Amino acid sequence: PGSSRSSYAQVLVNAIFIDHNVLMRDGISIYKCGDCNKRTSPDVSLVVTQEAFSADDMGSSAPVVGEFAVSADLVTLLNTLVAKVDNLTEEVRSLKAENASMKNEVSKTNALLSKHADAVNATVANQLGVSHESAKRGPNYSEIAQRHADVPRRGTPPAQRSGPSTHRYTAPPADAQPAGLLTGSDSTSRLPSSEAGWTRVGRLGNRDALVGANKSTKIATVARGPVKKALFVSRLHPDTSSDDITNLLSGVVTDKELTCTRLKSKYSSYASFHISVSAVNFDRINDPSVWPEGCLFRLFRGTLRNDEPAHSSDE
Repeated sequence: PGSSRSSYAQVLVNAIFIDHNVLMRDGISIYKCGDCNKRTSPDVSLVVTQEAFSADDMGSSAPVVGEFAVSADLVTLLNTLVAKVDNLTEEVRSLKAENASMKNEVSKTNALLSKHADAVNATVANQLGVSHESAKRGPNYSEIAQRHADVPRRGTPPAQRSGPSTHRYTAPPADAQPAGLLTGSDSTSRLPSSEAGWTRVGRLGNRDALVGANKSTKIATVARGPVKKALFVSRLHPDTSSDDITNLLSGVVTDKELTCTRLKSKYSSYASFHISVSAVNFDRINDPSVWPEGCLFRLFRGTLRNDEPAHSSDE
């Protein structure tokens, strides 16, 4: 019947896989549910009769209790299940004991860690001279206002506070710095600076050239021309001419290389001149006693170009 199959399936589900063979005999189930073994008499709920089991299933030592005869295999199955339940009970007790022990160990470990952290905090506080108990809270704004509420507003005003101090750092001149070495074809080099963390970048001038000493005549050379220097003179009268400058300097230097050129300027209120002489005579004309009072003069830097106005910072 359907109820027998469902009951048998429930037993198989509840039984452990290793106990499956206990319910089978030669491929035939020896388990009989109550619906199969129930008598027709309504006053008896469950009776296990001889028809339910064969002689081999019963065995010679099948126990008999009152009106009931129980199969030996069923007794073995029940004993096995009871033994397994007892084993599971012992395992559950053991697991509970182990769980309690582990919780106790965790509590002890947390307590030790907390004590160690408190000890470390106390040590650090002692080394730094800091204590939470000794720290006092300062008065707030309202307390200060109430404390000085009755003080008259007379007396000497507070002294003015000086502003934040500022420091100006001036980079040292390029001449005071040792020159670095050139690398490759690049003409820029990094010059060491006195200020830590800063690197000053400058451009080096031409190196001093060396002069050959071999007197062989296999290769001809050309003598170097005279070195010239130029002087820039400004703030002269607009009617001043180049001849006037030449006549003025004729009594100072006797230089055939003397050249005076009037510069084109966007200012018509005064005249400016470019005066070129040999380098050996430059110091003679670069003298305040030579030039009239009120004019400006300095070393002329750059290349003279007459095709465009000359611009000077002195103008």
